[in-house]
Amino acid sequence: MLAAIIPYHKNELGLVSVLINLQAQARPHDLTTVIIVDTSENQKGKEIAQRYLSRSPINAYVVVKPLHIYQSWNEGIKLAENMDCLIINDDILMPNNFLQNLSRSRFLCPKSLCFVPRTPVMSYVGTYPPSCFSWQSVPVIYPSQLKPTGWMPGFVFYLTAECIKKVGLFDEKMLVWYGDNDYGRRIKQQGEITMLPDYVYHYGNQSYNYFDPVIKKQIYRDREYYLEKWKKI
Repeated sequence: MLAAIIPYHKNELGLVSVLINLQAQARPHDLTTVIIVDTSENQKGKEIAQRYLSRSPINAYVVVKPLHIYQSWNEGIKLAENMDCLIINDDILMPNNFLQNLSRSRFLCPKSLCFVPRTPVMSYVGTYPPSCFSWQSVPVIYPSQLKPTGWMPGFVFYLTAECIKKVGLFDEKMLVWYGDNDYGRRIKQQGEITMLPDYVYHYGNQSYNYFDPVIKKQIYRDREYYLEKWKKI
């Protein structure tokens, strides 16, 4: 069973697009649960979930809490209760055979703890092209299509239940940055991260304004903490 965890900060259009994108997947029955962790000021996560998932067989849960990004991921993982977890930011679009490729990759690489897409196609445009909802990537058929990697992107990644059991939760001392780098290194101490041939679209700067002086200060603080932490290991 698979739970999709979506932290919702303020990007209403992004959350709508992610929910539509999930339901357009070629193999949606692998996905049993969607957990939306609503950390926004407008608290529209529940309203959006009811509007776009009311006729879906997918179970939807919405948690409203004032959490930072890594706390929201941890909250979703705890609610998933030992399921595999697909963590998706609210500014991501996936090819519509992405879940199918994840399922095949999980079968071909049973010892891998985490699965990630290739480096994303980046865009900072505030609109989401409808053509993305029917976009296909290369079907995963052979093990040679899957590559080991040491990098875990912070916008979409698949954690197996075994990974969560071995590695634990994200380090909440980091607020907006480097938590995924930290978790990826912790996974590599326990096992493997596997990279799929899929690209995803990442509409950056939607959840956080990276040019905000407050966010920049937090990123600098997270960087210093991350470097100091791993210097000791």
